[in-house]
Amino acid sequence: MQIHYNYIDRLKGISILFVVMMHLTNWTFQQSENEISFVFGAFTMPLFFFLSGLVITSIPDRNKLCTKFQRFLSPFIFVGLAFALFSQGIEGLRIFFTTSNKTGYWYLFVLAIFYCQLAFLRFNDTDRSAKGICLDIGSLIGLTAFFYFCEYTLPLEITELLSLDKIRTQWPFFFFGYLVHKYNMIRWFENDVVFTIALISIIPLYFLQRINPHTFILISLSIIISLVVLFRRRNNAHTVVENELVRLGKGSLDIYIYHYFFIRPIGGYRMTELGEWLQRTDNWILEFFILVIIAVVTSYCCLLIGHVLRQSRILTFIIYGMRLERYDK
Repeated sequence: MQIHYNYIDRLKGISILFVVMMHLTNWTFQQSENEISFVFGAFTMPLFFFLSGLVITSIPDRNKLCTKFQRFLSPFIFVGLAFALFSQGIEGLRIFFTTSNKTGYWYLFVLAIFYCQLAFLRFNDTDRSAKGICLDIGSLIGLTAFFYFCEYTLPLEITELLSLDKIRTQWPFFFFGYLVHKYNMIRWFENDVVFTIALISIIPLYFLQRINPHTFILISLSIIISLVVLFRRRNNAHTVVENELVRLGKGSLDIYIYHYFFIRPIGGYRMTELGEWLQRTDNWILEFFILVIIAVVTSYCCLLIGHVLRQSRILTFIIYGMRLERYDK
């Protein structure tokens, strides 16, 4: 288990840093599009959902599903609503529930839905025969097509309420991660031919994405395969940076739910002017290093907040959905 979680925690750690950087770019620097968003935005959330599926050892039964719902929806509701009020007042509550982005907390909402979808496939959880493979492939394609159909046929109010655009784009990566674990496809990733093709196809696929944004799934898969292989090969290394990525990865939930409270206020400290200057000069390399520094500081502040709040059993139960008896253990 330690071998398994070393590289996964590090991937989560670097992914959450990219998430904070993207939100700093969009919210603090108020840049809707730039090279940094284009490069990292193509794979950051797909990688997160892939890793969420990869760590599933078995499809949860009803009791475990309820526990998962509690763990996802508690921070979604309590922290998400708190940020909605903090950032936009009473109007934020309407935006939180009726828009697809959920003021940034859509990841937890969508993840809860994905676990619910996965529960319907429990009958095929342990079947690795040809029949089971066909059922899994059919489930991947069929549910993706179903989400496409719902997104483009249901009224806009419903699609926004259910975040169907997020569900449609991220479901393949989540379910693919689950299948990779189920069929031990990591070894297939490490095949030199597969790894080489994934690695050398990244740059041409980025150019293809500029022409047709719908091909983002190809660039995402190439980067996911490349990163998984590279991080697995460094699995037993323990440099300072890699150890800190493990720390960030294990605390990625805290960073995700609390970083919004930091990036919105710091936007008022002349960061918008800095973002405009960086955009005018097209100095995205300097911008990248500035974003890294702010993202790292913000992430550790979020970890500190999470550590402090977990000292209260009541807040641990309310915010993280952890039962008191489990907390005692």
